[in-house]
Amino acid sequence: AAVTTEAVAQERTPAMLIGELAHRFLENWDFGGDKNLLHNQLGAFLRVSLPSEYSQAASSIGEELEAILERFVKSNIYAELSKARILGREVPLLMPWNGQIMEGVIDLIYERNGLLYLADYKTDRIKATDLRLGGERYRQQAEIYSEAARRSLRREVAAFKLIFLRLGETVDVDLSPEKELWLFSR
Repeated sequence: AAVTTEAVAQERTPAMLIGELAHRFLENWDFGGDKNLLHNQLGAFLRVSLPSEYSQAASSIGEELEAILERFVKSNIYAELSKARILGREVPLLMPWNGQIMEGVIDLIYERNGLLYLADYKTDRIKATDLRLGGERYRQQAEIYSEAARRSLRREVAAFKLIFLRLGETVDVDLSPEKELWLFSR
């Protein structure tokens, strides 16, 4: 049975929509460009990208998304990305993993100082005090995505970074099982 756009829209929560829009906006955002263009570019993006069924909530969605992205552009990870070489955005992966086929999308692959990094944007509503736990929740994703990058790029991954956009905070997921998560704040 085919799934209609209306059925999908009814299943999508406002939080899911905000996350989806943040990912789509950042897919084309120039980290090395003028951060002052955020407001205008976000407005133009929302005019063409916001599903019509959310038109009544366009103002509140736009305000929330802008607040999230403004926090992000002031963060240390944003400063790092502005100086990095971006190798890929929204890179699909499909690979065997422990007898299963894993499918996903790596939000960002970049290089800095000759090292390879993967990053995943999170729009979770999370307290700063819970970032380590939040990071732990995504450890398996970090392992799978890092292995996919290793296999396809034939390079070691220096770090997998969870970028919690709402807080402008980053958690590096160390893929060594004996090490803890490290928190880097803005």
